[in-house]
Amino acid sequence: MAWADSFLRSHWVRDESHFEELVSRRFDDGGPVLLAAKIDDKPGIAQTVRDPPMICNRFMRGLGTGRASALDA
Repeated sequence: MAWADSFLRSHWVRDESHFEELVSRRFDDGGPVLLAAKIDDKPGIAQTVRDPPMICNRFMRGLGTGRASALDA
């Protein structure tokens, strides 16, 4: 997902100190960085819908692009 969204760097956060290290160098690497962290030991409740047009639409709306599409109807 990170590569598809133009994030050239992505990391799984191992623990709190690793998170602090990654955040402290966020501008040194240049460009956006995606950090992913597991926050508990519980299994996922549900799987997200794998619909690329819908995912793209929601992502772009979240960015506030204001672009309308057929999915907004």
